[in-house]
Amino acid sequence: MATDFGAITSGNAMFNPQRVQDVLDNIQDGLDMVNDKTDAFEYKNADYQLMLPHVVRVEGPSGTTLAFEDWQTFFQDAGVAIAQDDYNESYNTWKLSSRSFESRDGSFTPDFFKKQLKNRKDPLTILQKRSEGIMKKYLNVFKPNFLWEALLTVPTTAGDYYAKFGALRNVVVDASMLENVVSGASAGALNSVTRLHFRAIANNTGIESDDLIFIKQYMNEYVGLDINSLVMVGTMGTEALLRGVFTAPVSVDNIAVNGISAKGIEGIPFITTKMLPDNILMFFIASPDEPIVAELVNDVIDFQGLNVTPEKSLKKFPETMEEVIGSKYVIEDIGDHLIGRHKVIFLDITPANFNADREMQAAGYTLLTARKAGLRAQWKTAVI
Repeated sequence: MATDFGAITSGNAMFNPQRVQDVLDNIQDGLDMVNDKTDAFEYKNADYQLMLPHVVRVEGPSGTTLAFEDWQTFFQDAGVAIAQDDYNESYNTWKLSSRSFESRDGSFTPDFFKKQLKNRKDPLTILQKRSEGIMKKYLNVFKPNFLWEALLTVPTTAGDYYAKFGALRNVVVDASMLENVVSGASAGALNSVTRLHFRAIANNTGIESDDLIFIKQYMNEYVGLDINSLVMVGTMGTEALLRGVFTAPVSVDNIAVNGISAKGIEGIPFITTKMLPDNILMFFIASPDEPIVAELVNDVIDFQGLNVTPEKSLKKFPETMEEVIGSKYVIEDIGDHLIGRHKVIFLDITPANFNADREMQAAGYTLLTARKAGLRAQWKTAVI
């Protein structure tokens, strides 16, 4: 039997006050959960949990500058006059940007309520169902995808370290970043100041131990990076390929990276992810004190995370049914940027994309760019 909700006046309806309050409380509790800023909330999405310890949170409006100080200090023989130039220092900045997003299914207009009531449906049930769906999408799709989209950013070639975001692509770094520099070394090669973090396997026969050894050697050249913290990430399909090549027993001995179980392949912990394209491996330094991604959010706490925004009120959350009518779900200003450009490196293991100098070919960049677009398509509607 259809439920009779009574007459409709100006697109509004008479609801049980206690039930209205219960629904609004449930929605508010859900928002508090997905916007939890403490470690008490455990993210269920392993892809997000894996990288979360390497995200540095920055608060401010779009255009906020994040400054870094690079400095070196030196020692000299005791008992001689102190040199004037006893240390070198330099200051560099990132300019971070952010933007907000709205849910197309999260607007509760008068017509929405009127339509539900005319069809003898309970708008409160629809409201709560939609709200739960939006929160799950925000937590399990938007948050991890948005972070990994930053990781998959393919910058244009060359330029200054601080001029762009994304892994290094033929960028000349200061020699002080490297353990040893060989004058005249080919760009992108070992011991070269021109760094390339988009690589390919060396032979068309497929991935070999030498390809992984090269990655370890390349990352080990950086001053301050602990090569023992190097982690390898790839899809299940990529893992299956690796298992077929590296026939030595795969270790599953209590290896954990940021709380995620990992397998050892050729001495490198391997973690399965859905975020990468098949045949692309991503390596990163998993030291907790090594920020990789900078996330910019608003410095006003009421405008962070996922919120319900009333149309005619500046309140953080609607408190009555009248305020819900016309409200919408908004992801407040957010921007993720890969700033640890030398701490992430990609390897295309597709046999057809090999290169003797281990430089990623156009097909490899296409795989990364297409996967980034695919991740965004899971949560963002294109507006033409």
